[in-house]
Amino acid sequence: MPSFEAKAILAGDAKQLDEALNALAPATHKTPAELRRHLAVQIYRQLLAHPQVDAQLLPLFTAIEPSLVNQIALHDSFYSNSQDPVRLALDTILPAASRWYPRTSKPAQQFYEKLAQLLAALDSYWQMPGSAATCPALDDFCQWLASEDKRAALLESRLCETELSSQKLAITQARVINLLNTHLAQRPLPLEVHSLVSTSLRSELQYWASNTAAADLADLPLWQHWQRMLPLLGQVFALGDIQVDDQQLYSKIPALLTELERSLTQPQSNAPAYQQLVDALSHSLMLTIQKHPQEIALFNALPLPQEPASPQVPQTLLQATESIRQGDWIIMHGDNQDAIRCKLALKEASLDQLLFVDHTGRK
Repeated sequence: MPSFEAKAILAGDAKQLDEALNALAPATHKTPAELRRHLAVQIYRQLLAHPQVDAQLLPLFTAIEPSLVNQIALHDSFYSNSQDPVRLALDTILPAASRWYPRTSKPAQQFYEKLAQLLAALDSYWQMPGSAATCPALDDFCQWLASEDKRAALLESRLCETELSSQKLAITQARVINLLNTHLAQRPLPLEVHSLVSTSLRSELQYWASNTAAADLADLPLWQHWQRMLPLLGQVFALGDIQVDDQQLYSKIPALLTELERSLTQPQSNAPAYQQLVDALSHSLMLTIQKHPQEIALFNALPLPQEPASPQVPQTLLQATESIRQGDWIIMHGDNQDAIRCKLALKEASLDQLLFVDHTGRK
């Protein structure tokens, strides 16, 4: 039996329109006027068919079916002219309606109310004789929708910026913490410098890691200094079973003192705090090489930033996301199988992250 696509017909595909007529005519034996109405009903219902529009909106669209079908049946331009008033109304309403799903937020409820008011106005307007022009209520809805879309785009943009910044900050923090832990965790360090390493040094390195391109970070002089110092710093202080012979002290401590002094000539994000760090380390190193006593303790590993809980995504869905592009609208299903209509606002492969928003731009 012939089949047809409503969207193809409205896109100007005459062959699809012919298929529709062939599908409907033999089984009905209807008059041309009846056939027009029957075709209009089939086209309209296919445009609304699940999952295009959420089930909660369907009663609103069903209520206007009689008056809308009458308009389509009276004006063949619906199929051939994109400027036909009924076509313009559906082209405005259906894309917006297809992106709505029930949420408790005020914007979601407002859209439902605005749409209900518009459809009621269109229903009344199309029932009036000679109502071939665009309904004034549609113009008002278009203006309101444009302002809401603009607000949603701004909210979405800010959300993406915040998410990217947050993810990049977490990656930077983890990089610096791993660097410090690799060389200093559970190694003896003077108590005087414990807090300075975990605050001032960590903050300084994070600043440069955040504000320098990853490819350029290895060439940054201050970063180079600490890449050389950290391995030595974890090997020059003794505690309990961890001992350092004099030869190591006399070879490594002068090198550390030289590196510390040279690092002061490089730009710093917080010069006073960095100066305090260098002074405290230099003082502790001098006490060590002079064999003067000082309080030493094992440096506790710094905790990594806590990552937000991530949903467990099935492998099949992960594979499906490969074909989804940023800006695409999709329908997912929640635990209760309710449709979740969302837009892929951010697809950042380097961060292994997908960010979806609803039609209001909310996460």
